Amino acid sequence: MAKQALIEKAKRTPKFKVRKYNRCALCGRPHGYIRKFSI
Repeated sequence: MAKQALIEKAKRTPKFKVRKYNRCALCGRPHGYIRKFSI
């Protein structure tokens, strides 16, 4: 599991759009993300 602070940080709208990244909705993992299922 990812730290709660990092999960919340990923949800925020960044100052620059290129800083946006996806995390798994279940565990918060940033790598191996599948957009279609958001996991």
